Amino acid sequence: MSRSGSTASPIFWIVCVVLLALGFVRGGWLLLHEPLIGLANNFDMIRVQGCIDAYPLRDASIPPGQNSWQAPLPRYTFRNDYAPGCFLTSEALFAFAALPPMRWQAVRSPDGGFSLRWIGAVKFTSLAVLAAWFAWIQLLGRQRILAASGHALVVALVLFDPGVTVYLNTFYAEFAAVFFTYAAVTSIAMARGQEKPSVWLCALIALATLLACLSKIQHMLVGAVMLGALLASARFGGLRVQTPLILAVALSAVGGLTIQSLHMQADRSTSIRHANLTNTVLMAVLPNSDDPARTAATLGLPAECGAHAGKSWYVAGVQQNHPCPELLELSRSKFLKLALLEPMVVVRTYLGAIERARPWLHDIWGLVAGGERLRLPGKFLTLNDAIQCLSLPAFAAFLLLPGALCGVAWCTAWRRRVDPGVAFVLVFTALFPPIALGVVVFGDGYAGTTQQFHLGMTVLLVFWTVIIFWLVAACGKALAKHLRNRGAAAEPDAQSDAASDMFRRSAETA
Repeated sequence: MSRSGSTASPIFWIVCVVLLALGFVRGGWLLLHEPLIGLANNFDMIRVQGCIDAYPLRDASIPPGQNSWQAPLPRYTFRNDYAPGCFLTSEALFAFAALPPMRWQAVRSPDGGFSLRWIGAVKFTSLAVLAAWFAWIQLLGRQRILAASGHALVVALVLFDPGVTVYLNTFYAEFAAVFFTYAAVTSIAMARGQEKPSVWLCALIALATLLACLSKIQHMLVGAVMLGALLASARFGGLRVQTPLILAVALSAVGGLTIQSLHMQADRSTSIRHANLTNTVLMAVLPNSDDPARTAATLGLPAECGAHAGKSWYVAGVQQNHPCPELLELSRSKFLKLALLEPMVVVRTYLGAIERARPWLHDIWGLVAGGERLRLPGKFLTLNDAIQCLSLPAFAAFLLLPGALCGVAWCTAWRRRVDPGVAFVLVFTALFPPIALGVVVFGDGYAGTTQQFHLGMTVLLVFWTVIIFWLVAACGKALAKHLRNRGAAAEPDAQSDAASDMFRRSAETA
């Protein structure tokens, strides 16, 4: 992708519009599908539902907070007899935005309920408007046509893939994680292409980065990875990283990390902290040790805890009578000690996470209302099908190879050929997925790896989409240059042949 991209053919404008429209149609089709499509509630949605007191409309004998993992429920109602509390997550912003139309419908409905599609419509509209704004005003408006084309391809193939839009008609925080990370990364990429980014753009970057960090506890480091990618990408393209941009990302990264750390230490997060520690140590780390008792001792736990390797927070009796109560106060800094003393345990634990991270679309809970664990209808094409076809070694390469590719480019002359904005996108999307998977496995163990790694998988697909598009564009430019050079070389020969022919005819006439 060239840095200017200023005089491209109108065909690029058409391609951008078509790709954006394709993405919007894909998302709108799933949003409005009948019956409703969305990820069934495994109980995590209660953390956002509690912010607006909205719960499924069903038989009065069913508790408001009970999960419905077999299928999503299409209608909800407001009630004030249940108070689980409002969890700290930026996903709640979409729930608050959808609150007026949901209340309007609830008042006018005979059953006092409202459709879950309202929040889906708010999320879809937010993503579509943001994508159109990035494409038109910031990319096409600045004549960065190739960048706009690559962006439109990402929107069509990844952001509006069912792997993301299945979270529209839900209260899950995965959508907020994707939305605000997309907003932050794209804004930073645009700022990297400017000599002096505006104050408003830096403010947008700071806000989006903070909200990305606040989407889920598992994403508290997303701002730190953005900052690292921003500094690393300064080596590409020869354009220095602007100080206001660094400050905007750094302040939001520190703020997000601090807020989430305090959030995890709050009393209301105690059960979540205990569940995560139990699943990490008993479910993931100890089963990957040749000597669980020794590994437990390395972590500062009684050796007897090793006898409970393989258990999880959800095994009957664990929550009521924990088999290793010392584990509940374990400091996560102990995992650094484990990495030094027993590195193969850490490696095997991470490899186990790679094996469990492959599905992008959840393959346990139902996706279609009115059924029993129904899968996505076949008419909805998704990149998840391609991911599922990969063998474990191929998927491991799919996950880890981007970092190696960026490392090679960073150390070689290739770095001079990459636009600084594109370089930031590639470095971030290469670094974040493997880091995110490490945070997931040593933060939650193997419980819900598919869902917890959702943002990592989305970012990974963005990397491969961008790199393939960039390579195709680079090859196209090289081919066009080659053809132009051949044409320029052939032109003098044609003129010489014409002059010789004219001289011959003049001689014959004489």
